[in-house]
Amino acid sequence: MRWENMYNRGYFVPNELFFVRNNNPTPRIAPANYKLAIWGDGVSNPRSFTYDELLSLPSISVIKAIECAGNGRSFYQTAYGREASGTQWKLGGIGVAEWTGVPLGEVLSRAGVKSTAKDVMLISVDEKKVQRPIPIEKALAEDTLLVYAMNGDILPPDHGFPIRALVPGWVGIANIKWVGSIQISTKPLFSLYNTEKYVLIGEDYPVAEELQQAGVLGEITTEQKPKSAFELPWEGEIASGKRLLRGRSWSAQGKISGTLTILPIKKG
Repeated sequence: MRWENMYNRGYFVPNELFFVRNNNPTPRIAPANYKLAIWGDGVSNPRSFTYDELLSLPSISVIKAIECAGNGRSFYQTAYGREASGTQWKLGGIGVAEWTGVPLGEVLSRAGVKSTAKDVMLISVDEKKVQRPIPIEKALAEDTLLVYAMNGDILPPDHGFPIRALVPGWVGIANIKWVGSIQISTKPLFSLYNTEKYVLIGEDYPVAEELQQAGVLGEITTEQKPKSAFELPWEGEIASGKRLLRGRSWSAQGKISGTLTILPIKKG
């Protein structure tokens, strides 16, 4: 997502400008062939839903941001002298949209989610079966959704058609695209994407012994941190003088309420 293209556009990022970050090629799924399986020892009534059945369930629309876990990753090198592996994002891996879908809790309740359920694993149907767990409390939050529409349109293929997860405030990898099955477990769940990948590794990020035994190599990324950016081209220059600059700030912890005044630097 190019910040200069957002100048004076309002709050929403149009679908065609929304950033795309996929671990695998986009699968093409016919709605008539789609089924979502709900299973695991954390439910008493394992079952599946067709695409039409999901569309018939109670739905809500929410305005939320999705942000890649590595957004701003390139700054590790400039700020700390240590390069973080992966796509060297500056700050373009963020977008805000209106998402419409079925609350995940609604679907889990129809499968008889147990009071002893602990973790929920969202599993993609793409070629690598990307999957990452979230705690049951987050899964049952009222704004955690199984999404089928984005900004009032049918969910685009690159953004997870026919069904993707929306896990507000959490790193992008938690918002699994092309969800094909959901495991509900009474025990903690682990995958490649919360043990070896999407974890912060190093002496600054200690790992509890029980997590080490599960193969977790570092601190598991969950909630995003507050960030901000100007709606300007990257490394653009602004002539001296009085100027109006537009930008955006975002946070998973709550609404942005503060303001910032930038004063010119006086030389000499």
